[in-house]
Amino acid sequence: MSLPYFSVVYHTIMLNFIDKVLCQFESCFSRKASFRWFVTITIGFMLRSDKLGVTSVIRDLALSPDCYLSMIHFFRASSWSLDATRRRWFCVVDGSFPLYKEGNFHILVGDGVKQSKEGRRMPGVKKLFQESENSAKPDYIHGHMFGGLGILAGNPGNWACIPLMIKELLYKIDCDISMERLLSIALWNWAMKWILTVRRNFLR
Repeated sequence: MSLPYFSVVYHTIMLNFIDKVLCQFESCFSRKASFRWFVTITIGFMLRSDKLGVTSVIRDLALSPDCYLSMIHFFRASSWSLDATRRRWFCVVDGSFPLYKEGNFHILVGDGVKQSKEGRRMPGVKKLFQESENSAKPDYIHGHMFGGLGILAGNPGNWACIPLMIKELLYKIDCDISMERLLSIALWNWAMKWILTVRRNFLR
């Protein structure tokens, strides 16, 4: 989903909102360089024209090809913690979105998806049972299972689920923390893009 054309006035509102949100994450990084890469990658995800990973960010932001290795290293860097950034994202959602309440309680929404993989020796690949009424599909597949958690926002006439976190399930060892970090940043990026394109009135 690419960002559509906005008026000049809304450009200012949009940029101020992005700046306000991203600046709240600065304290989660022990190094300035890591925080700058975080901002660069987040903006790159918002502007990219395809889904070819890090190369899409480099191409659409017109960065030097030499940035590729540094950008890959960011997802494994010890200068930031996924737990800390998740907690900060929870605070951002609480302060920036009109969360729906039933009585005094927020409503959480959970869902999961199974992604089949051909390579059985890939990290995290498990044999998964496939629930389906289609008899043509096999009972079991090999792949990853991801679980997502969101929180309900809006009002009864206009619902929306704001994503909070995504995590690979059924795998007890964190073999590839970079993948989980990438998924989390992409998820938060989607949430910010959603609020900018679909719910403009949330920014008022």
